[in-house]
Amino acid sequence: MMSSSASITLPVVPGSPAPAGGDVRQRASRGIGWSSVQQLANNGMAFVTYGLLARLLPPKDFGLLAFASVFTAFLQLFVEQGIADAVVQRAETRPGHFTAAFWFNLSVSTLLAGGLCLSAGLISSLVHTPGLAPILRGLAPLLIFSALGGIHASILKRRLEFKLLAVQNLVCTMAGGIAAIVFAFCGYGVWALVVQQLTYSVLCAVMLWCSEPWRPSLRFAFADLKDLASFALHITSSAFLDFFNRRSDDFLIGCFLGPVVLGYYSLAYRLLLTFTRLINSPFNNVAFSAFSRLQEDGAELRRFFDHLTRLTGTIAFPVFLGLAAIAPEFLTTLFGQRWVVAAPVFRILCMVGMLHCVAFVHGALLRAVGRANWQMWFTLAGALTNIIGFYCFVRMGVLYVAGWYVASAYLWLAVDLGMIRSVLGHSTLSYLARFSVPVLKGLAVAAVVFAVRAAFPAATPGSWRFAAEAIAGIAVFVATNSAIVLNPMAAIREIATK
Repeated sequence: MMSSSASITLPVVPGSPAPAGGDVRQRASRGIGWSSVQQLANNGMAFVTYGLLARLLPPKDFGLLAFASVFTAFLQLFVEQGIADAVVQRAETRPGHFTAAFWFNLSVSTLLAGGLCLSAGLISSLVHTPGLAPILRGLAPLLIFSALGGIHASILKRRLEFKLLAVQNLVCTMAGGIAAIVFAFCGYGVWALVVQQLTYSVLCAVMLWCSEPWRPSLRFAFADLKDLASFALHITSSAFLDFFNRRSDDFLIGCFLGPVVLGYYSLAYRLLLTFTRLINSPFNNVAFSAFSRLQEDGAELRRFFDHLTRLTGTIAFPVFLGLAAIAPEFLTTLFGQRWVVAAPVFRILCMVGMLHCVAFVHGALLRAVGRANWQMWFTLAGALTNIIGFYCFVRMGVLYVAGWYVASAYLWLAVDLGMIRSVLGHSTLSYLARFSVPVLKGLAVAAVVFAVRAAFPAATPGSWRFAAEAIAGIAVFVATNSAIVLNPMAAIREIATK
């Protein structure tokens, strides 16, 4: 029930801000550590799970799920973005903010889930994909379960309680993967992928309610919701634009080239996102919370940003350049020979992976310092460029779509750097110079991979070549980044203490 009166006063305001710089840095350090553990474990399980599922299910099943996910992901923007981020970012909160955010998200998600179920048949007819309607209806509950746990997760993020979030994600990812493999072995086809997402979402909501004692009141004030609306509007607008920026390719490929081609493209893009999140998400999750707490201390903010981007680039450039070099053997060994078709697409997308890793840190900084409107207009320009390019190139083939996606990202790099310069006041050239060494390290990894491949006869089994190339590439990475590889926690602590 809603009320226009003052919000109910509770004894404790959940997720109260951390005291000050030193404590924030220490808690951010611990948060990065736990987020790193979460990402390593989650993505390790994801590789195993996806590898098994790719051998059990045809590309068409993955394409159908990817096509359906375009619609569910769009609707989830109303639930997962905006209000939830506003709760994390706001310097001062009161209990009514959390209650208002919870009931708003739950109401919107319930309406959207019902609307998706009712319109699934129409959507399937419009995009000429008959098997899409039941999948859309099966995924609709994701919206409600995301809303049930969203504000609880925001409260934990405000307190930088990333250990709890790491454990939760690890358990939920494992449970979803096991459920998907069981259903795939039993012959349920694409429904194994649907069950995987539903299992993850339901278990996440349950664990969040168990780990965070806060409970919403039955009443909230419109004034509390209005306090969050301004920031939430900018975040949601940026999220919408970013969605069209990142998912319009899936939609157009599904419409014009069909679910089979989309299946190959979705695998390549999923790998791009997996490695991007593996490298960046631990830092990005903690960065937004820590940047928000340090936004009044310019010197501390710059130091935290400088060390975070330096470490991100040191890892991202060698990893993505190495993956581009090893792509054919990587895909056939892990996912099966039929997925080698996706190798050229994956190679192209790797060229934007390193940029995404650093750009995510940029986005966290802009949101934290109240420049979400800048990010919104920047994302709008990028989205329009991408959509126009995708529409023009999709009929020429999936490689042209991937190529335009990479080219567009680099075309807008100068604007992104200009926004960061305006916030922090540093030189763009000096900022770019810090990435010269990581680029050289990445080229060294790629060169070694190509050299090892050339040393093997053409008849050598792909798994042998993959093993040799991977060992050589990893050896170069370890040799050139020994400090990070041998003592990763020291590198993490360096970010928090400098």
